[in-house]
Amino acid sequence: MVAVLGTGALTPVGLSARETSASVRAGIVRSRESDRLDPDGAPYITASVPDGPPSTGWQARSISGDVSARHARLLRLAAAAICEAVSIAGARWPAFVGIPEDILEDATFLVELARLTEDRIDPRASHLVRGGREAGCAAIAAAIAAGCPNAVAGGVDSLVDPEAMSPLALEGRIRSDNAPSGFVPGEGAGFLALGADRSGTGSRIDRALAQRSPELSSAIAELCSRDSGPLFSHVSASMNGEARWALPWAVTRARHGARFSSDLFLDHPAECYGDIGAASGPVMAGLATIDSRRGRTLVYASSDDEFHGLIALSTGGR
Repeated sequence: MVAVLGTGALTPVGLSARETSASVRAGIVRSRESDRLDPDGAPYITASVPDGPPSTGWQARSISGDVSARHARLLRLAAAAICEAVSIAGARWPAFVGIPEDILEDATFLVELARLTEDRIDPRASHLVRGGREAGCAAIAAAIAAGCPNAVAGGVDSLVDPEAMSPLALEGRIRSDNAPSGFVPGEGAGFLALGADRSGTGSRIDRALAQRSPELSSAIAELCSRDSGPLFSHVSASMNGEARWALPWAVTRARHGARFSSDLFLDHPAECYGDIGAASGPVMAGLATIDSRRGRTLVYASSDDEFHGLIALSTGGR
């Protein structure tokens, strides 16, 4: 197990982890009609991270070098969340960053991220973990497996970026008035500062893993096979409003009911901030850390290609 020393997040409903937590608990939804239209002329519904103050907000960080607009946005989002999670500039911790699969430039991305975070991370000791929604959980699992005394791990993604939206639009999966059963593309970043010192948030990660499996229930069985902790009283899921995600959870609940408390609470905060891709798991883990009343929490994030990321987390010292 590893202690959670700090959390950081940017989402469409909050420019910090605590602001996001308060918005989600209040049920605040921040999505809007975009300028992009579906084939029948209806605007797609999306959720974007709002800008902060003009000169000091997350979007004001200056990018050096020649990078695409998409890379620049991901870098700025990730940097802001890391700076919130790791309070000390110059800490030079290893970073494990879950990102979309098509981000290719490891060294360039990590060097620029170190600069933007005022050397809170060490680019030479850091790693990018590519994937879908599970990538942020996979990054946390990789950080724990590496055994670093301290590390920062999480994920960043933007499904509102035109490059990411285009294939989803072609598949007819994005919500509009003509497709009410679609999902809302979102964006965000979430990171956890991890270490052995228990003086941070009072929460700990008992286990984290990423696994490819046709069934969510099989991945959760693997997690539980090496987990002897108390029953889970809270589950945070990456379900984004598409009907396809309801059955895997129902099967899991039926097969592994003995691992969940009788008063289990299930939430899926994507209903507030949209589908935030690789940032899903770390943001949900951060929300659990902040809301210490939850007790034992299971976070899971499932990708479109049968990868599942899972985190077993004990909050408030429990």
